[in-house]
Amino acid sequence: MAERAGTGRRGLIPDLPRQAWIILGGDALSAVGNGLVLPFFIIYLNRVRGLDIDTAAYALATTALVGFVVGPIGGWMSDRFGARRIVILSLVISALGSISIALVRETWHAFAAAGFFGSGITLFWPSVHALVTTIVAKHQRSAVFSVHYAAINLGIGIGGLLGGFMVDTADASTFELVYYLDALTFVPFIFMLVFFVRNVGGAVRPDTVRSDAEPTGIVAPSYLSVLRDKRFLRVLMLMTLLVTIGYGQLEASFPAFATRPGGISTRALGATFAANTFFIVVAQLLVLRWLDGRRRTRAIVVLALLWAACWGTVLFGGTLGSGMDATVVFAFAAVLFAFGETIVSPTLSPMVQDLATDQTRGRYSAVFSMTWMVGSVIGPAIAGFFLDIDKPGALFTLLIAACIGAGWMAYNLEKHIPDDANLVRLADEEETELTAPEAAGVEVVG
Repeated sequence: MAERAGTGRRGLIPDLPRQAWIILGGDALSAVGNGLVLPFFIIYLNRVRGLDIDTAAYALATTALVGFVVGPIGGWMSDRFGARRIVILSLVISALGSISIALVRETWHAFAAAGFFGSGITLFWPSVHALVTTIVAKHQRSAVFSVHYAAINLGIGIGGLLGGFMVDTADASTFELVYYLDALTFVPFIFMLVFFVRNVGGAVRPDTVRSDAEPTGIVAPSYLSVLRDKRFLRVLMLMTLLVTIGYGQLEASFPAFATRPGGISTRALGATFAANTFFIVVAQLLVLRWLDGRRRTRAIVVLALLWAACWGTVLFGGTLGSGMDATVVFAFAAVLFAFGETIVSPTLSPMVQDLATDQTRGRYSAVFSMTWMVGSVIGPAIAGFFLDIDKPGALFTLLIAACIGAGWMAYNLEKHIPDDANLVRLADEEETELTAPEAAGVEVVG
């Protein structure tokens, strides 16, 4: 059979399998639905259904808290029954959960609906990560996670804009409509998985597998074997810290500090978040190309420094009052944070997949997903403590120091991660290393 070596370098758009693009497209569409409802959950329960603001906040927290129970079960199910099946199940549950939120009339309805919806979302993330990993080649993992993150941000951004125009607190039916539409956006994704993504993401035989974490090199696939992987535990600690001082603060301390009395308006805050989303969508693939051939751990060091600069910029913006100059500075801070976000997707998630085996991929993904839940609880709690005692300067100084510490952790992590799990590669080495006859255009017969 005659074969010709690939060209190696490609354009800005990554070369991914057709089934991977189907999954990414389906998730982008469902993200539009998420964007329709994501900013309005507490507003809906409080101002439309009449729940106290604290009760509404507790209901929102329920969507994350169920993850501590459902997440590990979902990881096991993904390994046991196949990632594709669990993705489909998670989408069905999420769709029904969104419908149930639209039907909330009593307090217990809100908690039950939030828990049900949160169960679907919690099942989704580890299983979809395992699924796309099984579809793409190893050198395509950084690319597929980068495109996935950009697609989700694009979908949520579009949905958020549409939702802002559609909802009206004086008309409950407008909120019910966006939740029904959110549920509807899951249907095409389910259809795509059932009919166009087949013969992939199936169950893997639960045999013993190779493990560098065990003295014998052999270990049965289980959560115990996952937690014995010291390399993975180091990644977990780093990611938990990054979520705590990064995403947890973007959702809590950043908006609270920026819009404090004497600060910028909520409309200006919306513009800063729009700048954040726009930068991610535009720059994600450019950053991916820049990272090609670089170590993931060293890219994470850059990420940590960018976030340190972000929090320093936020602290400076707080001295400028409520004018346009303050808005511009806060928007610049949001862009710095977004720059760091574009580094997260091609580094940490594919690193976890490279450390996992096919038999434990769902479990690794589930445990890794829990870092988001832990950090999203600890981060806002820290922010609330410092802002309640009116010490924003101490808070952001602490965040800057913690970012520098995270950079040191990432640099130190490098000596514990195998080279093949610590390198961003966008082309297969066998494709880019042409032999002399191939380079001259001579056909190779094998």
